Parts: sequence; structure tokens; C-alpha cells
Amino acid sequence: MSEAAFIAGDWGTSRLRLYLCDARGSVLARGEGEGASAPDCAGRFAAAVAPWDKAHGVLPAVLGGMVGSTIGWKEVPYLHCPAKPQAIAGAALRFDGQISTFDFRSAASPCYACVFPPDEAFQEVACSTMGVFSPTVGIIGAMQAAEALRVIGGFGGTLEGRLMMLDSLRMEWNTMRIARQADCPVCGSR
Repeated sequence: MSEAAFIAGDWGTSRLRLYLCDARGSVLARGEGEGASAPDCAGRFAAAVAPWDKAHGVLPAVLGGMVGSTIGWKEVPYLHCPAKPQAIAGAALRFDGQISTFDFRSAASPCYACVFPPDEAFQEVACSTMGVFSPTVGIIGAMQAAEALRVIGGFGGTLEGRLMMLDSLRMEWNTMRIARQADCPVCGSR
């Protein structure tokens, strides 16, 4: 049997579905619990994963579903993740979206400022003024979730060194290679 690497969960309002996964994303075991609408989410999550914690040690966990949607985020214990959440960057405006991963553990990885220099002038735009095609946000969010699972689980390739851009009006993806800038004011001394 493969070694457990992370826990993935789909936490809806009425049910919690948990999956113990190996580094390739294969499901090793399944678990269930009450939905996010019941009180004490943190305690119920801890109880649901306690047998896995005992058998495998505390593992990274990635949760999606209603736990973070219409009823608001519920607090659960934060677990160590090999990449900071802000390192998986996604954005959407109008019909355009973009996603990339900035892995600060890698000396060759660019940072956000390598691609979008902080001292560069830019036009201030806000979704409330410019609008956003909501399916674009969903697509970029799903890509961020998939990227987080790959980073945490250590399987597949990541978007490090690439910026993927979505034109959801035409439903076309373009990928641009991005590199670390030696003169970057944020990571240049790394």
C-alpha cells in the first residue's frame, strides 16, 4: 500500500467527505462527517481525521465546498503546506484570468514582483467598476485548487516558471514562460 501524503475533503452544508491520498493523488481510504452547517467545525474535523492522524501523523489537508462558500469560512486547524497559499496566484477581471505558482523553496523560481514589478505604473481597475465574468473566477479557482493539491501532494508538474492566461470570451488558454529577475527588488538577493 502507498504511503499517505495528504487529506482532501469536500465539505458541503450537509456532509463532509474525506479522502486519504498518496503523493500521486490516489485514494487510500475514505471518511465521512457532518456538514459545515453543524456547529464546531474544527472539533468535528479533528475527530473525523483522528484515526488517520494516529496512523500516519498529522498530514496536510485541503478542503473545498460549502465550508468556504455561502455560509463563510469555518475555522479548522491549519496544517503545514510546502508552499504558502499566496504563492499560488490567480486573478480574474472581465473575461480574463491568470494563474501561476511562485515556489520560494526554489532558487530559480520567479516571484510575483519578477513578473509584475511593484514600482511599475499600472492602471487601477476594480471588479466593481470593470466587472468580472463569474465563471472565469470559478475556472481560475478550480485551477488554484488543483495546483495546491499537486504542490501539497508532490505529484505532477506545477506552474512554476509559467503564467497561464485565460480568455474566457473565446475560451482559449495562452502560456507565457516567466523567469526570475536578478534585479528584482523582492527576491533579487535570494
